[in-house]
Amino acid sequence: MRFDVTFRELDKKLIKVDFEHFQIVSDHAGVEYYKGDYTVTPKVEKQELATRQKFLTENVKIKEIPFFEVSNLEGGQTVFIGKEL
Repeated sequence: MRFDVTFRELDKKLIKVDFEHFQIVSDHAGVEYYKGDYTVTPKVEKQELATRQKFLTENVKIKEIPFFEVSNLEGGQTVFIGKEL
């Protein structure tokens, strides 16, 4: 974000402005931004998002756990949880 400020002089006696030091005023100055996926589908194996000490620009969205139900040879149902077919 950047602010462009313009001053116009009304009366020299009313205000005196002098800038000696300039600083960046930001909570995010010099931080590294997260560049990975922001949407995650849970899996059977371990997953990790490399977000440590990084600035995220949006919320991480975690999808529902995959759930599949199929007929099996015995006439019943086989359920797969957390694994995509």
